[in-house]
Amino acid sequence: ARYVETGRLAHAVAAGALCGLALGMVLSALPVFAVLPGMVMLRRPMGWGDRARVALFAGLVGLVAYAATNPYVPYHLLAAARGARTPLTSNVGNSTAFYSAGRPVEGALNAARLAVAGTSPALAAVGVLGLVVLGARAVRHRNDASPDAVRRRAHGLLLGLPALLTAAQAALVGAGKPGEFGRFLLLTDVFLAVEAVALIHTYLRVTGVAALAYAAVLGWTAAGGGRYAAGFARDAKPQTSRLAAAWSIEAGRRAGTIRRVLVTAEPAPYAAPPVNLFDLPVVLVPKGTDPATFAAPGDAVVSVDEGGTPISWADKPVRVATDR
Repeated sequence: ARYVETGRLAHAVAAGALCGLALGMVLSALPVFAVLPGMVMLRRPMGWGDRARVALFAGLVGLVAYAATNPYVPYHLLAAARGARTPLTSNVGNSTAFYSAGRPVEGALNAARLAVAGTSPALAAVGVLGLVVLGARAVRHRNDASPDAVRRRAHGLLLGLPALLTAAQAALVGAGKPGEFGRFLLLTDVFLAVEAVALIHTYLRVTGVAALAYAAVLGWTAAGGGRYAAGFARDAKPQTSRLAAAWSIEAGRRAGTIRRVLVTAEPAPYAAPPVNLFDLPVVLVPKGTDPATFAAPGDAVVSVDEGGTPISWADKPVRVATDR
């Protein structure tokens, strides 16, 4: 946004570096690089050649920042180029297997459900309304070159681009994913919160009405957040269903009655109990298969309920089923 306002190359370089650092924290942050072409498109006046050069240079800075904070990645890429099988190859293969694209409609519905869970129904609804209304407003005033208008467009559009791409990314790979997958929608959740507040602030000029709107949206959101906080507090107790399930599986392993652990979520939910991986294989039940029919003698089927806090791993009811 600073680059859009000033056109200074230092701001473009800083934006590129921050994009690289975000990608270095988690690969799902890749949509943040949409900020770079977005900022040069919003900068006026500017020729197309200059736009391309600035965006490419900022992107290169981002890649350097990523490589500097994750030096093992270029190291293993060079080794792989020489034909060696590296841990990076295995890691990318596992991630590709977990997050392959498919069933986008089902994924979109699941992503929408988790975005509502990550914000609240009220905040999500007002945020989507804000996205539509403020987006239409930005189109109507696109030729307004006043400093306030430029700043408002820059902040809104540059946050919206990666947020919407993050939602699209989640829709592509989100079909059948458990509640913990909702953490990948954090940027989208933040964007909806910003749009909700901006909508109320922009259009509700009457102080009392605005205060009521803020109270309704924030109160509903705080209630959901309170459930998550209470869940973490309950999960801090010495005994939880997750730990009870872990001890049950370990006792069965020692007695010889449990020889495999079956899980039904892909990737396995973080709420699943800890398992002795050196002595017990963990098997993912194939999609569309009833775990009860898939299980063999000596199998323990682990299932986790999402409950009222689907995105969190804490305080989830965990069940272990053994028929034999």
